[in-house]
Amino acid sequence: MLGTDNIYKEVLIGHIRHDDFEKELFKEIQYIRIDLNIFSLIKHSSITSLLKAFLFFINHRKENIPRGEVVFASLMYGILICNKTKIVYSLYDSNRYLFGLLARNLKGISFLGQYPAQLVSKNTDRIIPSNARHFVFGNNDKESLISIGFRKSKINIAGSIFLDLFLKSQYNKTYEKYYDICIISNVSHEWVAENEKEIESLLIQNIEKYLFKNRHKDLNIAICGRPQSPEYEEYGRKREMSFFKNLLTNYNATYIRNVPEKFTTYVTILKSKTVIANSSCAAIEAIGLDVKTMFYQPFPFFVPAPQDYIYTEKSKEYNDFEKTYELLINLSNEEYNEISKNFKIKYIDNSSKLNLIKYRIDNINL
Repeated sequence: MLGTDNIYKEVLIGHIRHDDFEKELFKEIQYIRIDLNIFSLIKHSSITSLLKAFLFFINHRKENIPRGEVVFASLMYGILICNKTKIVYSLYDSNRYLFGLLARNLKGISFLGQYPAQLVSKNTDRIIPSNARHFVFGNNDKESLISIGFRKSKINIAGSIFLDLFLKSQYNKTYEKYYDICIISNVSHEWVAENEKEIESLLIQNIEKYLFKNRHKDLNIAICGRPQSPEYEEYGRKREMSFFKNLLTNYNATYIRNVPEKFTTYVTILKSKTVIANSSCAAIEAIGLDVKTMFYQPFPFFVPAPQDYIYTEKSKEYNDFEKTYELLINLSNEEYNEISKNFKIKYIDNSSKLNLIKYRIDNINL
């Protein structure tokens, strides 16, 4: 059913996927959330907005952008124009074509996007330069946006929004180091990325070799479950658990289900002496929490492990894996913090404290 034109001064595009962040961002503020699906877009549309959407589509149908993105952008354009929107927010959809297309064509609206993860080529390939303000993980992401045409003044280094929430939560405290190794899972509900299964399998095989070599059998291992797509959450979790159980045939690791509101990943990281991952924002955040972290990526992956990080191992040979891990664990905490100092500035810099929430509060009358 079509809606009627209203005043949607502040609009959130898509889900944030973390209730605490959304509540804090819009504390005492009236806003409308419009999901990027046909049902939600039509629900918030009117006859007038559909006419404007049609004209927008005609003018932009030949853009080098997937046709579906142009359709969604057109519908959103009509809604924002007809409802006198002043500010648009987005997280997971900040890196979609439509976000930049809208920001480029609606100069009277402030577009604010914060990335819940580090930027990689699959993100930047879809970002259209505009006057939108982007909040990114670190200097590496800032340079990536500058390289595709963004002005420095429109980019804020903000670090991880979810790590910020954790540091302010009741779960942020000193934990005893119970686990020797925390494996950050990258197992999704289906193997959608090239070499994803091969990397995860070889990682687990090498860890098991390490456990049964040189009297390491008494080590405690935790496996941090990854966030699964909402529609596949139960199936994805069961598949993930089954995958690790079938590989770790001689060792019972502790599987930690991902529960965002309880910050289970961060808590497990703080309970661990070391973290090992293929490619993971949680592993980047682990370094931000001063926990010794190793990346293992022996095959090409669409999210490259940090090449300039000294404890990124790309060899398929077990001996190289063991050597890199032994170098890591033999460091003192002070040595590791000194080595990782520049990495944090480049990849996860929370020092500014200027995330989307603080920006919104400081610009309350924007």
